[in-house]
Amino acid sequence: MKRKNVQTIKQNNFKDFYHNNPQFTKLLIANAISRFGDSIDMIAFAWLIYTITNSASWSAVIVGVNQFVSVIFQPFVGSIVENRNKKKVMVYADLMRFITIFIFFIANKAGMEQPILFVCFTAMVSFIETFRIPAGISVLPCLLKEEDYDKGISTNNAISKGLELIGMLLAGTVITWVGASGAILLDGITFLISALLIATIQYHNISISQQNKAANYIQMTIEGMKFLWTQKSLLLICVICGLINASVIPFDSLQAAYINLYFEEKVQVLSAISIAISLGMLFGAAVYQKFTRIHNNSSILSAGGMTIGFYYIAAFFITKINGSSLWNGIFLRVLLIIIASFIVGVALAFMNNYVQIYFIKEVKQEFLSRISSISTTITTALSPITAFAVGILAAVLETSVIFLLCGFLTAIEFLVLSCALKRVSCLEK
Repeated sequence: MKRKNVQTIKQNNFKDFYHNNPQFTKLLIANAISRFGDSIDMIAFAWLIYTITNSASWSAVIVGVNQFVSVIFQPFVGSIVENRNKKKVMVYADLMRFITIFIFFIANKAGMEQPILFVCFTAMVSFIETFRIPAGISVLPCLLKEEDYDKGISTNNAISKGLELIGMLLAGTVITWVGASGAILLDGITFLISALLIATIQYHNISISQQNKAANYIQMTIEGMKFLWTQKSLLLICVICGLINASVIPFDSLQAAYINLYFEEKVQVLSAISIAISLGMLFGAAVYQKFTRIHNNSSILSAGGMTIGFYYIAAFFITKINGSSLWNGIFLRVLLIIIASFIVGVALAFMNNYVQIYFIKEVKQEFLSRISSISTTITTALSPITAFAVGILAAVLETSVIFLLCGFLTAIEFLVLSCALKRVSCLEK
């Protein structure tokens, strides 16, 4: 009898959350749908780049351009977004992403398959996202009650990862049916649906003081930087996130080449790795709240970074497996890389949840857009440098060797930064 009462309370809490946050639910669904499209696009775009260019270096350069655009524009765009209606910014950004992808699809069908087309397309989408990201973050306090921050963000990430997983499962079939460019167009259609859903959201926009309205965008950005400089833990977390972002760049850039070289050119393996990472992130988002009740939150970022380092090291040694009396070599390699990918997915989910919740709780609402943009710039600053360096290394080193070097370097760096984070956290308590 007692168990039934507990279960009833849990169900009521679940229903109360959506009853208290109906507008957030619309954003949650829009995010999940766009993530579904992104998951298909991620596999299709990576495969299309490599099959057309047949070059790991070009793949790395395109990833670098994506990150470079964010670093250049993100700090100033955040200040612009702060004084704008966040819903309109999100709607217009999603519509622009749809239009950009549609133009890319037409150009690709017309036979324009030069690498420069991929560079321009990536740069444009990345520029649009510099508006979409801070608007999506800063609108959350307007749609969520403060006591529901943890639950709302965790639920959003879990459902988004669930739809992303479905997209991964369907990616191979979709690419077979409509081709890689058609799969990318499907991603654009999900952005259109997202825009239509977000347009129905109703909320009270945060009133902006006349002083803020009249402020120069550069001055607002400088004020945001000063605020961030005074928050040492937040600043250090941004640096750690920057290292995390830089650490995943080699895999993002070289995953297609890695599969082609060591897994018999099977796109299904690329899809399986992506599915494993998404499953790990889905699991991590689902158990995040329970985990943080038991363990210290400050260790999540450092432990996650160490996990990424060990993932690269594992990826190197997996390529050295030729076979055994019990296992076929290729099957064992696939199995081990899938297990490792699941583990790193859990780590990424924990880091993502921690950062989003930390920002919403610790940063004042009127600073949220510009601080999130500045922090995004800090966290992505190393990424284009890393991508271009990987592109150079890919011309002279094997992909597995690059992974090994990245693994050891990442593990060492996070050993150092984890100690610094603990020291700063103790001083601020």
